[in-house]
This record gives sequence, C-alpha cells and structure tokens, in this order.
Amino acid sequence: MKFLGTSRIVAVLVVLAGSLAAAVFTGQRFGAGEVEQLLRRDVEDVGRKWAAFLVSRPADLTAFIEDGEASPELLSFFRYASIGERVVRYRIFDAKGHAVFASDSGEPARPAANDGGVGRDTALPAKLREGNAHIALKQGRAGAEPKRYGEAYIPVFADGGLKAVVQVDVDQTGLADVLAGSQAQIARVTGALIVLCLLLPVLLLGFYYRERLKIGSRIRRLATHDALTGLPTRELFLDELQPTLRQRAEAGSPVAVLYIDLDRFKEINDTLGHATGDALLEQFARRLRANTRKSDVLCRLSGDEFAVGLVSIDGQDAILRFAERLSEVLSRPYQAAGHEVVTSVSVGVSVAPGDGDGSATLLRKADLALCRAKDDGRRQVRRFEPEMEHALAERRAIEQDLRSAIDRDEFELHYQPILDIKTGREVAREALMRWRHPEKGLVAPNAFIQVAEETGQIAALSAWTLQTACAAALDWRSPLNVAVNFSPVQFSSQDIPELVRKALENSGLPPHRLEVEITESVLLRRSQDVIEQLKAVKGLGVSIVMDDFGTGYSSLSYLTGFPFDKIKIDRSFIWEMESDPRKRSIVEMIVKLGRSLDVSITAEGIETEEQQAFLQKAGCVMVQGYLFSPPVADPEALKLGGPPGKRAAA
Repeated sequence: MKFLGTSRIVAVLVVLAGSLAAAVFTGQRFGAGEVEQLLRRDVEDVGRKWAAFLVSRPADLTAFIEDGEASPELLSFFRYASIGERVVRYRIFDAKGHAVFASDSGEPARPAANDGGVGRDTALPAKLREGNAHIALKQGRAGAEPKRYGEAYIPVFADGGLKAVVQVDVDQTGLADVLAGSQAQIARVTGALIVLCLLLPVLLLGFYYRERLKIGSRIRRLATHDALTGLPTRELFLDELQPTLRQRAEAGSPVAVLYIDLDRFKEINDTLGHATGDALLEQFARRLRANTRKSDVLCRLSGDEFAVGLVSIDGQDAILRFAERLSEVLSRPYQAAGHEVVTSVSVGVSVAPGDGDGSATLLRKADLALCRAKDDGRRQVRRFEPEMEHALAERRAIEQDLRSAIDRDEFELHYQPILDIKTGREVAREALMRWRHPEKGLVAPNAFIQVAEETGQIAALSAWTLQTACAAALDWRSPLNVAVNFSPVQFSSQDIPELVRKALENSGLPPHRLEVEITESVLLRRSQDVIEQLKAVKGLGVSIVMDDFGTGYSSLSYLTGFPFDKIKIDRSFIWEMESDPRKRSIVEMIVKLGRSLDVSITAEGIETEEQQAFLQKAGCVMVQGYLFSPPVADPEALKLGGPPGKRAAA
C-alpha cells in the first residue's frame, strides 16, 4: 500500500511536471508568433513614417528618379535625414528596383542590375505595386550592425503609379529584448496557472469562467448601455427595433418611435449645476421606464434626448394618445439634488410602415417631428409629416440665401407700437426685422433668425437693425422711443456697448430714446460678463428691457442683480391666461413685482379686448399686440390715439 501511495504521488508529480513543460513550450511557441507580428508592425510603422518624411518633396524626388539629377538641396535633405534614433540606414529604389540613393554613402547611386535591391532588375513584388509594404526581420552581423533589425520596403506612389520604393532599416534590438522577456514571463505565468488549475480543477476553472462571464457581460453592457441612466444606447436601440419592425410588418401592426427631448435642459445645467442635471436625468430615466411597457424599446440618444420604440400598440390614434400621456407624466416637477426642477418635454412621433420600414429611418423622421414640436413652442407632441422634410430642405436653402441677402439689401424693418394702457397713446415702437426674399416674398423671422444665430450671421443683421432703427426714429414726427432686440449670441461675439455707442453717434439719436431688449437666456451662460456689458450700455443713457419675462429659471435673481428699466411679460402667459387660472396669477404677480421694484411692465401679444381689460385692472402700464396694430413698415401712417383696442392703419 505504501508503494502504491508513492506511485500515485510520483504519477501526479510527473503529470504536473509534464503539464508545466508543455504549458511553457506552448506559451513560448504562441508568444513567438505574437512577438514576430509586433516586430513586423513596428518596422512597418517606423518605415512608413520615415518614407513619408523622405518624400515630403515629391516633385524633386520624381525628377531625381526619372532624370538621375539631384539638386544640392535634395541631396542635403537626404543626408540630413540619415540621422535617426532607430533608423540605421535607408535606400531609395526606382520603380524597377534599382538603387538611386543610399544613406551609407550619402551619394546618388546607379549600380549594375543585380545590386541587391528588392527588384534585382526584375518586376517588383506585386504587393509593393498594390501599395503594401514588404517586411523582413533580420539578425545583425558582427560589427556596428544592430543585433536585431527589420527591413521595411515602402512603396511610394505619385500621379497614379509607383514611383519609388524606400527601404528603411529599423533597429529593433531593444524592443525585441523587451518582448522576449515578456514572452518568457507569459510562458512562466501560463505554466503556473495550468499547474494550479490541475491541482484545483473544479474550483479554479469554475471561478475563471464565472469571472470571465461577469467581465464580458459588464463590458458588453458598458458598450451598449448608457452609464448614467442604464438605458440602451442608440446602436442597441436600432438593432433591437429592426427585427421587431419586420415581425410587426408581417402581422400588419404599426410600430412607432417617440423622440423625446428635455426642454431647456442646458439652462438647468447652467443655473443649478451638472450634479443637478445628472440627478434629473436619472430620475427622468426611471420615470420613463415606469411609464412604458416591458415590450417597448428604450434608449438614451444623447445628453437630454431619449427614444421609445412602441412595438405593441394598436392604431395611430392610440400611439398619439400614449405620447400625449407620456409627455404629461414626464413634464411633472422633479426633486433633484435638493432642488425642485420644473421642466417639460417635446416629443416627435414617426410610425411604421407609413413613415418607413427601417429603425434608422423612423428615428430620423421622429427627430424631424421633434424639431417641429420645439419650433412650435416646446412641450408639444408632433407627428411626422412629409412636409417636414421639405421644411428641412427649405431651411438649408434659407441658410444658403441668407449669406448674400444683406449685400442684396433684402432686409427691412417693421415697427409695432407700444401703448400706454390708460391713455391709449403711443409711447414707443419695437423694431422687428423682416426679410423680403426676391422669390419667396416676405420671410417670417422665425424662419431665419435661428439660422442666422447658428451660422454667425446674426451679428451683421443685428448691427444693421440697430443702425437703421436709430436713424429711422430720428425722423419720426413724435420723439418716441425705439426698442431693438439683441440675440444672446451677440453677447459672446460682439462688443455690445461699442456697437450701441457707434449707432447713437452715427444717427444722432438721443440715448434716452433707445431701448435694448434682451431675453433672460442672455444671462444664463456668462451672467457676470453680460451684466458688465449691460451696465456699460446703461451708462450711455440707454434703457434696458428684459423681454419674455417668466420663462426662465432665475428671473428674480437677475432682477436683483441688475436694475432693468422695463419688463415685458412673455406672450405665452397672455395667450393662455383666459383658459388657465395659474397663468392669470403669474401675470398678476409679475405686475405687482414690477410696481414694488419701480419697474415699468409691458404686456405683449394682446389680441383680445378681454385680455386688455384684465391687464388694465391688474395694473399693467403698457401693452403691445395685434389688437392695436401689427408690425408695419410705415409706422407714421398709423392712426393711433383715444381708447385702446379700436385702431387701424391708415
């Protein structure tokens, strides 16, 4: 029994020793192939870079190869290039394989046919003519040659054909030693792991495969899911939706894509911080999951954009009802990082098969519908319509025409009166830009202002508007104020105080008759810098007006941080206050706030006498809107005066 026990131990030791030897041998054999590939890639990389450096003057090189005459500058360049940290030497061959220059001698060479070149007076290898490098790894001979080096033959093309071949010899002694050491280490570690696995096969193999599966699953998830929200990425969304589209198409059932955008998310980030923005996105994703079904496909497309693939819903009416309900749920207030965040969503909807049969096509068309929802004032749900693609083409055409519209003098100003609500008398006029296109007629501002801002042309348009409005106001019969709007983009691209000063100086308009209107979004990105510019403008004697008040996130803080002369209530509150008691309360609150701060309040967008009556009772000072007059090219022809609300253009 004792002998039997010893035999078993010996047998185990023999098996372990044999396994270790086999593992080391296998690891070395496997490692040798990997090392050779790494060395070849290294030689080719260095060779291509060196060849590109040598032929940086292709015209001189072509003349040298074809005529055999090298300029002194070219020879000097070649000789200087022979100095390299790892490049031992190099040679240049013509397209037939004849050596024409060798760095060893530093002189042009025209040896006999069999001169050791890659071609040896025969056709070059096909791989060189096809643009591929030829690599050879070599052992150095005794003497000054490196112990290990590689030869890289790099083809050089010009005018559609092979012009030359550059041979670069690269010293690889150091790299080869490092890789050889790594190879041996890998072999030893591999052997040790195999021995351990043989001793503890069940435990170690089970642990290895379990960890491998966990890591692989984690890597796949990181590659296909958003790290913050855990939702799938765009690529996974499209991949998962495509087979469902085919299945539902065969069954004759619709599939919808909802493209969802968080309104004004950047403003939330800028005012409340990125930590609050991230917390909002996490809550948004959880709410999105909770209000969709397991069969739906969700994803986060980008920072504040999400998508939902509705794959089990009957009828387009049901799809739109679902989108409206989801929009309402996602627009409810959030508690994020200690802040109550009030936001909303805009939704674009596309439906298969009518809008396309591919997931990428449906997503693109839902994106177009989302753009329409945002253009219509945000917090909207819009279904894709074919004319939206036409609108996109129109936008691109407008962008192209806009570049030369100023030079063609196609812009003009229209003016809308601002009235004292008690007396009905005109106290100011707002200058509004209009584009009279030679083919399309009068283009609405919302069709080109955003394009001008995105293309940087808003600076020239606004400067023209300011100059023209100041000059026109000086010619009016009554010394009325003129209000000019400034884009948020201008405060980062122009010197606003200097722009205003020049306009006043050139026109001769008294500063107190000019009103500069800005929206709250101007203050969001660079509030301190903007406030300094506004103070400089106010120092000129110009009035500063906050337009669209009530739509932002920090209006009260801006009112205390900068003394505005006037506040304009955003027209959306005026339009909705008759049907929404909350909007009426907001309007009343803004009017009271203005009185307490001794700031004049203007309500814009007045369209009905009921709106006018409510505002007058609330204590609003000035009004503006289509009830009194639309913007007109010749404001001097308007017949204004008497009780507000019953006026017409002459």
